[in-house]
Amino acid sequence: MNPRKEDLVTLPISSFFSGTVAEADVYLSLSDTKFVLLFRKGSKIDMKQLAKYKDKEIKELHIYKEDYSAMTKKQIIIAGVIMDSEKVDMKSKISIIN
Repeated sequence: MNPRKEDLVTLPISSFFSGTVAEADVYLSLSDTKFVLLFRKGSKIDMKQLAKYKDKEIKELHIYKEDYSAMTKKQIIIAGVIMDSEKVDMKSKISIIN
């Protein structure tokens, strides 16, 4: 069944991190009524696949509203770990918070 727009929330494509596990089904919007499933809940985020969409200037992906809390909580934790890491250069850290 195709998700309904009113059941979804939008997340910036830049908020997804390579190799992390999706905490929700992640959708790409083709129109206001058509969505394509990119990643199933529990699958690894594929940055090569996301890069293709970024190259096409797609800036947003969608998840169900009820999954928003779990998804954003994990993203905040990952961003915090990256920001605290001495192995990550400042330019990369800045790109995460922008």
